[in-house]
Amino acid sequence: MGHFSNSDIPIPPHQLAQPLERWPGYDPFDEELLPFMIESQGVCVWAVRLDAGDDPPVVVEVDSGTPPRWRRCADRFSCWLKCQVLDRTLWQSSWFFAQAAPMSPEVLPVAPLLRGRPADLWLAWRDELPVLQCRSRLLLWDGDEQCDWSIQPASAELAAAALDEIEEIAGIADKLYGLEDQHEQALRQWRAIAGKA
Repeated sequence: MGHFSNSDIPIPPHQLAQPLERWPGYDPFDEELLPFMIESQGVCVWAVRLDAGDDPPVVVEVDSGTPPRWRRCADRFSCWLKCQVLDRTLWQSSWFFAQAAPMSPEVLPVAPLLRGRPADLWLAWRDELPVLQCRSRLLLWDGDEQCDWSIQPASAELAAAALDEIEEIAGIADKLYGLEDQHEQALRQWRAIAGKA
C-alpha cells in the first residue's frame, strides 16, 4: 500500500488496533472502524468498516478534527486497493498532465471509482471504459477548486488523436504539460497542428 501511494504510510499490523495520537479521547473501534493508512503529511486517514463483511467499504477522514468526520471513499477494500495499484501505475506512465477547472457533471458523466483523498472525486477511465474511444487512459482528481489530469495515450501514434478528443470535451489545451522532453515535444507538435499554440 505504501509503494502504490503518494508516500502515504500504512499502519503496521502490530499497531492497527492502537488509538492514534491525532484524536485524543477518540477510539475508532467505537464506530466499528479500523484505520489502516495515514496520508504522507498527516492530512487524512483511511479506515475500513469492521461491521461490513470480508471486503468492507473504505472511509476517509480529511483533517476534520476530533472526533473525526468520516466520508465514504470506496464500496470495497479490494476496489480501493486495486485502484491504488492501477492508478499509481497509470500516473507514473502518463505523458501529459494538467491542472484545470473542476469537472462539470456534463463533461464526462461516468461514476467515480473513489471519493475522498487526494480530491473530492477520484475518477479513472481505463481501457475497459469506452469514454474516449480507447485512445487514452485518464486519471482525474477532481476537487472544488481544480481537476488534476493525468493522460496516458494508448500509443505514440494515437497521442494527437487522444489530445484532440480531450480538447473537444474539456478544452484544457492551454493547461497541458509533459514532464519528459519527448512528451513536451509531442505536445508542441499537437498544439501547432491543432492551432492551439
